[in-house]
Amino acid sequence: MKQLILFILASVFWVNSAFSQPIIKVWGSDDSLAIREQLVQYLTYLEVREKAHIFVIFSKAMPGKMKGLTFCLDSAVNNGQVIKVWIDAQLSEKQQRLVLAHEMIHVKQYVKGELKVIDHKSAIWKGRFLRHQYTGSRQRISPWEREAYQTDNLLAMQYEEQLKRPIEFEKPLIASKANP
Repeated sequence: MKQLILFILASVFWVNSAFSQPIIKVWGSDDSLAIREQLVQYLTYLEVREKAHIFVIFSKAMPGKMKGLTFCLDSAVNNGQVIKVWIDAQLSEKQQRLVLAHEMIHVKQYVKGELKVIDHKSAIWKGRFLRHQYTGSRQRISPWEREAYQTDNLLAMQYEEQLKRPIEFEKPLIASKANP
């Protein structure tokens, strides 16, 4: 009886965790599958397992000189968050990888409840109300941008290293005729 209860609890936990993973959609990329794999790697590294709908849009029309942009919309309908990420489609593949890493850090901040933007001048960062400005100056940078700039290179480099690793397959369990 105890084994049955443990099995049921483990099954419920597995089903719950399986359905609480982020849902990722990619638009405007020539290689959406590779981008999705990259995003999954970034989210795994950042330990993002919460339920969220993440839409990544590659656009040739970015505002100003922005390379990437992330917005979060709380959604009572989906019982989670809807996060939209725009990436400049005209960037090189390497630049896109770095900008995606940077924006995934913002995704992590939103999903984990570390960042909630109230309007274009105010936000709540880790429970503290802050005024902020998007100046482009690194001296007056917001703490969420500081975290993203400190981590994005590491995240992109880890992904590039993972791409270089050879794929390892398990050895077959069937013995050959020469070696019984």
